[in-house]
Amino acid sequence: STICVGDSIWFQDTSQTGLTKFTWKFGDGDSSLLPTPNHAYASRGVFDATYVTEASVCKDSLIVPITVQGVDSLKFYASLTDTTCYPATTYFFDQSVGDSIALRYWDFGDGTVYADTTVIEPNYTYTESGDYWVKLTAYNDDTGCAPFVDSLLLKVRNLTAAFEVDSLVCVGDSIVFNAMAS
Repeated sequence: STICVGDSIWFQDTSQTGLTKFTWKFGDGDSSLLPTPNHAYASRGVFDATYVTEASVCKDSLIVPITVQGVDSLKFYASLTDTTCYPATTYFFDQSVGDSIALRYWDFGDGTVYADTTVIEPNYTYTESGDYWVKLTAYNDDTGCAPFVDSLLLKVRNLTAAFEVDSLVCVGDSIVFNAMAS
C-alpha cells in the first residue's frame, strides 16, 4: 500500500474467527492490540507492518510493506530578509527534505509566481519597497498528496535621506546640517 505522510491507513483483520489476541506492529515504533486499527505515519519511507494473531496454541503472522510518500520538512531561507536598498535581489535557498517533490511553486509576494521542476533555488529582484510574504509550495509527483507550504517575510524598505538646519542663518555664517534617514 502507498499513502501520504500524515494520512491514516486502516488495517483490517481478515483472519478466521476464534482468535484471542491481535498485535499490529506498524514498523515505525507504534503498535496496536486492536483487530482493525487506524494508523498515521509521521515521516516518509517504507515500513513493514507486521500482524500477529494468536488462538490457543496457534500463532501466525503477516508482513505488509507500507510506502509513505511526502516531504519530511519544507524549509527555505533568503539571502536577505530586511534591506533599505532597492532594487533588491535576493537568493532563495531550499532546504526541503523529501523523496517525491516534483514541483516547487514560488510566490514572491508581489504578484509574481514561479513554478518549475528544475530550478530549486531561484533569485528574484524586488523593484519597489514593501513587505512581501514569500511562499514556497512543494507538490509531490502524481501521488495525490497534499502540497506542503513554508513562508517568510521579506522587508524592502524605502530609504529617505533628509537633513535639517539648526537655526536661521545669514550670509557668511557657518551652517550645521543634521542628517536624518529613514
